[in-house]
Amino acid sequence: DLEGVLDPTFGDAGLVYVQDSVALYSMFIDSDDSIVIGYQNGSNQANITRIQENGQPYTMLQAGSTFGTDGTITDVFGSSVGAADQVKITVDADGKIILAASISGVNFMKVRRYLSSGDVDTTFNTDGSSLSVSMGGSSSDRPIISRLMANSVGQYVITGYADYNVGTETP
Repeated sequence: DLEGVLDPTFGDAGLVYVQDSVALYSMFIDSDDSIVIGYQNGSNQANITRIQENGQPYTMLQAGSTFGTDGTITDVFGSSVGAADQVKITVDADGKIILAASISGVNFMKVRRYLSSGDVDTTFNTDGSSLSVSMGGSSSDRPIISRLMANSVGQYVITGYADYNVGTETP
């Protein structure tokens, strides 16, 4: 509340636990007052979890539809590619969720768009496949995503850089 006291009616006594989360990278409140969280799980996969206004996962939305499995989507971007890191999410004006993650060991970012229901948007990148964005440099460079934004006409901006000094830092 406004005094900083946890709301006991939200989630579990004022807290929401996101299972298997390792690194929380981005979070926002969408037009339905849902909390949408982008994070990396313990298997180094990109995840999106959508939580209802009352703190419960979206296992049942309006008209009986669901969002992923127990309110969570896991995107492996092709598990042979590399580990997902720096997971960023945003929502565009149409309520579509855009997911971007840097992929370790190959020096590029992957971007995919989901419908508000959690289904892959098959109109994105022609057939719903993820879009690869090269960061330049070599495969040992670590891509860092600084920000992911959407404007009111459905255009997206991703800012980031390649860390060319991976493994060369001195303590």
